[in-house]
Amino acid sequence: MTTKVKTVLIASGNGTDAEAIMKAYQKGTIANAEIVALISTKEGAGCLDKAKKYDVPGHTIARKQFKDSSLVFDMLITEILQELETKLVFLVGCIHRIPVSGSFVMYNIHPADTGKHGGQGMYGIAVHKDVLLEAKSLIERGKKSVKDKFFTTPTIHRVIEEYDKGEALLTANVRIPQEIIERLIQGEIDLTTAAELLQRHVLPYEWLILPLAVDIAALQILSA
Repeated sequence: MTTKVKTVLIASGNGTDAEAIMKAYQKGTIANAEIVALISTKEGAGCLDKAKKYDVPGHTIARKQFKDSSLVFDMLITEILQELETKLVFLVGCIHRIPVSGSFVMYNIHPADTGKHGGQGMYGIAVHKDVLLEAKSLIERGKKSVKDKFFTTPTIHRVIEEYDKGEALLTANVRIPQEIIERLIQGEIDLTTAAELLQRHVLPYEWLILPLAVDIAALQILSA
């Protein structure tokens, strides 16, 4: 029987990124990984419902209940990953720091270039705002025009101790719809609205590359 890498998904919200992986796994298109569990860092999060939908065991370790101390949270996360004999972890919409360990490899999905738009506090809509502010600045300084092509780069990268500094495993170069930038520059929409539109545009690309990234990461572990 072919060995598969025991893989755990960790999420904090609705779980659309996690669903992309679980759906592909259920269809049999992830050859090298076994999705053994999903851990939610929030009580009652939508990701737990999605795990149930795909018959993936769901666990909750709610970060909120530990207030300002991460020690107990880290300990409980580490314990459950060890119990599940986890070799691969994917952070899919997880907004909390997960302890790095030598016993498993961990990856994160970041919605843009980690070098330009990464770091502590850079997750979710904040990342898309930063991408758009960069484009806006280039236009205002005359470096580019609204008619030029602008891109954002969702990135799946290795998790190390330093935020968003791990090497990239897989990226997608996604063109930002010109309409979003034009409407932002013209003042028809504010930055938050523009970022929400960009987020909706980028998510389907994340859903495409995530299952492939899981398979590649698992294959690398098996080949090591």
